[in-house]
Order: sequence, then C-alpha cells, then structure tokens
Amino acid sequence: MKKVLGLLLAVVMSISIAGMCFADAADLKLSEKSLEELVEIRDAAAKEIFARFSGTLEDMIYNGSYVAGKDIKVGSYTITNTSDGFLTVYIFDNEESYTKYQNDWSSTEGRLDLLECKLGKSMNVSLEEGNVLYIERGEGICKASKPSWAP
Repeated sequence: MKKVLGLLLAVVMSISIAGMCFADAADLKLSEKSLEELVEIRDAAAKEIFARFSGTLEDMIYNGSYVAGKDIKVGSYTITNTSDGFLTVYIFDNEESYTKYQNDWSSTEGRLDLLECKLGKSMNVSLEEGNVLYIERGEGICKASKPSWAP
C-alpha cells in the first residue's frame, strides 16, 4: 500500500511540475508579439545571460581573428561561451600560419592550439606577441586571467 501511495504521489507531483512549465511557456506566446516586443525580449535575455556569466558587452569577443599585441593585449584570458552550441577557438603562432590555414583548412603548420567548449563553459588561452586568436564559431566573454600564484 505504501508503494502504491508513493507512486501516486510521484505521478501527481510530476503532473503539477509539468503544468507549471507549460504555463510559463504559454505566457510568452512569441508568435503574437510585435517585432519591437521580440527585440526587447531578446535584449533582456542577452543582458541576463551576460549577468549570469559576470560579463558586460565590453567583454564580448566575436567570430574573427585577433593579433596579440595589435588587436588584443598579450596575456592570459578566460573565454566563456555565451553562444548556443560550441565555441571554437584556434591559436596560431603568427599571421602567416593563420593565412596558410585560411587558404588550406587542412594545414596545421603553426597552429598552437584548437579549443572547443559548450554554452556556459570556459577555456583558458595564453597569447604571446604576434599570436593569432581565431574564433571560428561562436562568441563569448573574454576576460584577462592571471593565476593566483603569479606575482
């Protein structure tokens, strides 16, 4: 009898929780929103994502290439993925190696690292003068990092 009551209680709780989830989703009714309202919802969601990852818009880094010492400071960085899907990052020794890769994607000459991470996960990269940070896919929050043991 206790097992039957326990099972019945579990089923009732599951139905209650599912009902609450569907009620929240139904409140949005995105198809009924105007373009302006959808943009407001998107912007509010983006701000909340940044807040949860302790970042700001100024900390964002996007698809593209960044030369250390020219486009981005030399140093160590923690990049946190804020995009849906994977964030894919390559580190090349120099601009020449990066250009070779752009001309022949199978080229690994001068490629120092290839990193990927899922939404909400972070990666650490170190850049020396002239290295190329290439973000092939995704975007994220990029913050300078320094190990706790470093002077």
